[in-house]
Amino acid sequence: MNWLIRFLNISRGQGLWMAVGIVLGVVVIAANTLLMALSGWFIASMAVSGAGGVAFNYFYPSATIRFLAIARTVGRYAERLVTHEATFRILAELRVWLFKRFVPLAPACLEHYASGDIAGRLRADVDALETLYLKIIAPIAVGTISIAAALVFICWFSPSSALAMLLFLLLAGVGLPLLVRHLSEKPGRRSVQYAAELRHKVPEGLQGVEELILLGAVERQAAVVDGLSAHVIVEQERLGRINGLSAGGMALFAGSGIAAVLLTGSVQVASLRIPSPNLVMLLLFSAAIFEAAGQLPSALHLLPSVRESASRIFELADTPE
Repeated sequence: MNWLIRFLNISRGQGLWMAVGIVLGVVVIAANTLLMALSGWFIASMAVSGAGGVAFNYFYPSATIRFLAIARTVGRYAERLVTHEATFRILAELRVWLFKRFVPLAPACLEHYASGDIAGRLRADVDALETLYLKIIAPIAVGTISIAAALVFICWFSPSSALAMLLFLLLAGVGLPLLVRHLSEKPGRRSVQYAAELRHKVPEGLQGVEELILLGAVERQAAVVDGLSAHVIVEQERLGRINGLSAGGMALFAGSGIAAVLLTGSVQVASLRIPSPNLVMLLLFSAAIFEAAGQLPSALHLLPSVRESASRIFELADTPE
């Protein structure tokens, strides 16, 4: 993980923006899950009180629901604004750092790199790192914090339901992401390598087109480019299938977790250990918290290709003077 530490060291000037973006992400998840939970509890409590003819104070729950709805909307906008601002600032710092490294290297030390390869590293590989904070670091941090807080919340009302959710959240938030990362390792790395080679071969063929025509090697060069394009498409299709597997697995674990909470909560309701509106609250809360867990597989799905792009950038930057 040296490349990640190095990336964070380069972008340490934007640490405040990054931290605020993560905090806002946690706030949005909290507002959304609490809104779902409180809404379910409110509706169920109104139904129970109406059926039993018991007075019910609806002012405070309804006011809290309005507040959470506004907080979720405003928080989501602020979170998008801050995280994207942090991403653009990080990319700006990375490009400045990289060009400062190139100044003493050009032109003699970069001669053994093809121009298309250097341009690809400067543009495509640097652009690929925009997902590192936005879609990997921030989602993992937000998901981890939110899942831990959610388990504490569920345990407060029903420890047995919290144990059931712990199992499926571990499967969805740890097991599935690790499986996705393992499956994405080779396709992600190869897709970056093939794309980089393709960016090298296309300008090379265009620059030497006269020699290729004289030597009758145009078709051979075109076949090489077509082969690389086919390899890129194959690896991207593999990554797409892995992403589909991740989405299906997340839906399976989410449904199983909600069913487990329903089963354990129903036993407690039948034994009068918790009120029936609390069970509705826990069910909706459990359904909403999987939004946080759902970010983890997609984050680790992108990690191999981003790591390969970072390695290519740092390899070029570390060229000896």
